[in-house]
Amino acid sequence: MRWIVSFSAVVVLILSASCSEPEPTFNVPTERPTATAIIVPTFTPIEEPTETPTLIPTITPTNTASPTPTLYVLEGTTLPPPVAPILVENASDVSALATWHEPTVVDMTWTPDGRFLAVANQETINLYDIQTRQIVRTLYPSTKDLVQIAFSPNGKWFISGSRRGSLEEGFFSTIEIWYGPDWKPLGILYDVPRALSRLEFSLDSEKLAMAFTSHVYEENLIEFLSTINWQIIDQLKPGPVLDIAFSLDGSQIAISPDRYAINMWDFNEEEWIETIFTSFTGAVTRMSYSPDGITFGSARYDGTIRLWDMEIGEQLLIINSEEVIEDLDFSPDGRLIASGGSYQNAYVRLWDASTGALLRTLAGHMDGVIQILFSPSGYYLISASYDGQLILWGLRQ
Repeated sequence: MRWIVSFSAVVVLILSASCSEPEPTFNVPTERPTATAIIVPTFTPIEEPTETPTLIPTITPTNTASPTPTLYVLEGTTLPPPVAPILVENASDVSALATWHEPTVVDMTWTPDGRFLAVANQETINLYDIQTRQIVRTLYPSTKDLVQIAFSPNGKWFISGSRRGSLEEGFFSTIEIWYGPDWKPLGILYDVPRALSRLEFSLDSEKLAMAFTSHVYEENLIEFLSTINWQIIDQLKPGPVLDIAFSLDGSQIAISPDRYAINMWDFNEEEWIETIFTSFTGAVTRMSYSPDGITFGSARYDGTIRLWDMEIGEQLLIINSEEVIEDLDFSPDGRLIASGGSYQNAYVRLWDASTGALLRTLAGHMDGVIQILFSPSGYYLISASYDGQLILWGLRQ
């Protein structure tokens, strides 16, 4: 994505404290904590199969750019109750419901219960009631230059990450934390003189992964914090890391070290189980595990989405789009994939995850789609572009 230009820090947000529980307190480490283990990987390369059939969906007139901005509800108008979740069977009926703007969207995420959408710009985080698109709460991190936010899946924590500096001057990263359900700020969790590139909670909410990049090779690492005591419980040193993704059960983590490979770490076996190589034109732009916990998807610069069965380590499908894919997301039932195109074709596309068939092409963005997310209920799909436009998609009555 354009906003990840050089190795930079990723911001973490955390939910506010419930009055029925004692509030956690945090001490910012003045020295880097010593981890229990530092694991330097040795990889067993696994070549991508050359025999895998490529599915090239044919885009028919019924799937061309639709809908138009005239279908958006008026600003301030409350949306009617949602009709049905977005499924393979009704994907061809999805249309735009509403649109609004945020200055310089850098990241967004749903609250785990789907009630609110958190949208981060470079300085603040706004929590929206999606039915009205009204801000219900604004969070103010102590540092600017936000790059990422995340809720723990159990809804207890919210984190934000910021990154400052340059390759010449060096980077500095700050991670701040809030405690739920009222998003009470608890202060700075982590403050380090290096670039934070990615933050992600495990699906069981027990671990927070923090990926750091550096021009000094030995300082590239992923640190895992326990969300019980916020101490470092493990480290990996896979080289520079630009993206990470936890499997559904938290037993695996996918790591894209330089966008030209995807490495899989197994926590139970404590070993690297697979390496998927890409190419210069097929650089990885985003990756995600399906809710089935088995299927793994990666979006690439060459316009392909590649799906893998991680139980058997085989590539299942190659889906060809017509543009660089900036982001992808699986629907809650795992049967649909939504992709967001770059500036050449800033379309949102819906694909059948089992066949690779193109089900719907949606137009509305004037610039590249930097992020796309299904709501936890599956009723909505939200997309954001580089120009700050957000579009809410769904089914109409």
